[in-house]
Amino acid sequence: MVRQLVAQTTARPERLTICRNILDTLDLGQQWKAATIGGFEGAPLRRAYPWVIAVMMSIPPWIVKRLNPNIALFLGMQAITDIRSRESWNDFYEHEAEKDDSDDKAKTVFHGILGSKLPPEEKTVERLADEAFVLVMAGSETTAKVQVVILVKLLQDPGLLARLRQELDPVMKRGLPSINTLEQLSLLQAVIEEGLRLTAPVTNRPSLVAPEEDLQYKEWLIPRGVSKFSFSEKAVTDMR
Repeated sequence: MVRQLVAQTTARPERLTICRNILDTLDLGQQWKAATIGGFEGAPLRRAYPWVIAVMMSIPPWIVKRLNPNIALFLGMQAITDIRSRESWNDFYEHEAEKDDSDDKAKTVFHGILGSKLPPEEKTVERLADEAFVLVMAGSETTAKVQVVILVKLLQDPGLLARLRQELDPVMKRGLPSINTLEQLSLLQAVIEEGLRLTAPVTNRPSLVAPEEDLQYKEWLIPRGVSKFSFSEKAVTDMR
């Protein structure tokens, strides 16, 4: 299905360069928000039954649009991400001979992956597309949720808000500060970290497996090859 969406999008290349201007819409992009949340809500099903993904990807785009317009928007964004990933992959290897060895800084995440010492099978277009789509998703609902929690907590504590403004005012008066400058502001960093802790934006169950050794945890023995996981939200809010 994504391949079909890619073909449709490629036929209309102007769609790749036009900003969607979500902030200018009356609903502030509620359809995109609904599509993002819908994608997260389906994660447990996809984790338990991976074959569902193959079935979904085989459905023609026009059927998906009728069944769920929000998911169609979601998949359309994935198709655009695939196109951009292939463009970056081609551009990197076309200009590989022209690269200056003295400049070892990666321009983008794509350049960082392709220019790394990873094996070739980890530098495919599919890998780049997956990384790009994760970045898009990580910068949408999860980031927005953290920002909302931070703003609410600051408004509930006028004293803390005043202290944060006092720390920010000197650096903001000189123009837009750099990341390095912001990282030196201890209160700002504490506010961000506390916002991440309280929000726990990623609440799925990341599983870990020790394939070659048994693990001893207190009085429990976890056999090799057994999957184990914990909820990040519980871990970051447990005061013990």
